[in-house]
Amino acid sequence: MSEPIENLTKEELIDKLEIEAEQLHRSTKVNISMFSPLHNYLRSKSSIYYRWSVIPKINMIHLTIILGFIFSIVIVTVIQAIATIKGY
Repeated sequence: MSEPIENLTKEELIDKLEIEAEQLHRSTKVNISMFSPLHNYLRSKSSIYYRWSVIPKINMIHLTIILGFIFSIVIVTVIQAIATIKGY
C-alpha cells in the first residue's frame, strides 16, 4: 500500500506523479494506428477499459494471449491432421 500524500516528501511526491504521468502517457498509445480513435473513445467512455489500458505490462499480456491463441490453433490443426491421416 502506498503512503498518503500528506506523508510524502516533495521529492517522493514528484517521483510518484512522474510515474503516474508516464503510465497515463503509455496508456494512450496503440500498436495499430487505425485503432487509435476507438481506443481513445473507449478510454473516455469506459472506466473498465481505462483501468485495463493503464496496467504497466499490458502489451506483454496482450502478446502472451495472442501467442497462446496462435499456438493452440497450431496444436489443434496438427492433431486434426494426424487424426485424418490415421483415419480416426
